[in-house]
Amino acid sequence: ISIISKDPSKTPEGKIFAGAGSFGMREFGARYSGPISDRLGFDLSGSYREDNGWLTNVVTGNKLDARRDILVRGKLAYDADPLRIEAFLN
Repeated sequence: ISIISKDPSKTPEGKIFAGAGSFGMREFGARYSGPISDRLGFDLSGSYREDNGWLTNVVTGNKLDARRDILVRGKLAYDADPLRIEAFLN
């Protein structure tokens, strides 16, 4: 399996999102990407998602399969043609 992530942007850019859905689902996140110098750039993103679960234990009435996820991802890229160095944080 090969996962290819987006390269850092040459100009500053960002995105913020939020959502809600069934079973108490809520999510929030943000991403920012941009240059640090002519040859060094970064991309940083994070998100939070939770829900109450969609199964119910018929004996106890408790919800099952509830989730809470916190994700952080970063990428640092250095370009000095022909050398390219990338560092990742997941």
